[in-house]
Amino acid sequence: MRSSSVVSGMISNEAPSKSPNVRLDASDPCGTLILHSNDAGYRVILYSFYLLRVQLLHAAQWLLQRNVANSILSVMLCSVMLQSFIAQHSHEGLGQPTRIKQER
Repeated sequence: MRSSSVVSGMISNEAPSKSPNVRLDASDPCGTLILHSNDAGYRVILYSFYLLRVQLLHAAQWLLQRNVANSILSVMLCSVMLQSFIAQHSHEGLGQPTRIKQER
């Protein structure tokens, strides 16, 4: 299994665990950010633009390289960036959660 940059164990390309977690889907060229929930059997797609993926990973790598990325700071940064980006584009109908059946 292929892995990539991990921010506080919350953003990765690892397969989802039993508990819901947020990850970047490496198989999707757009870098879809997905909230997985195996128990409920659905995915909530939060945002699927490559630019957001790049911004989040670059910010996380920048923090990790400077040894200031403790888990709280990393999660807060990614959360603020995601909320800000979705808020800026909410008038376009982006960032609306969409439920789809998860492949079993």
